[in-house]
Amino acid sequence: MKNIFKEAHEMTRKMKERYPEVDYQTQFGLYVSYLFEEGKEEEEVKELKGTPKQIAWAEDIRTKFLKQIGEAEERIADRQNEKADTYRAMFANAREKIVNIEDSAWFIDNRNECGISIAKILLKK
Repeated sequence: MKNIFKEAHEMTRKMKERYPEVDYQTQFGLYVSYLFEEGKEEEEVKELKGTPKQIAWAEDIRTKFLKQIGEAEERIADRQNEKADTYRAMFANAREKIVNIEDSAWFIDNRNECGISIAKILLKK
């Protein structure tokens, strides 16, 4: 996610140089959204470890978490303020961590949480 923000800042700076009347914050938000959507297509998830039954269950849970985070991201997509930026970063960070968890048991142990709660839990680590 850090790479997305860095690239978005770089793209925004170039745009601002060419078109000084462009609002930096708005353009930055547009580039982050664009780069994030582009990255979603390339998002690879780690293969889960465990028994076949655990893996199948954990994949369902992981899909649920990612869907909930995606829905939350959509709800704040058009907001341009500091709080929304904080939540966007939190969700992106959580998404990155979730797709990199390999232990099926972690998903099973946290199955009763929602994606937003998981995002907050993962930020504390």
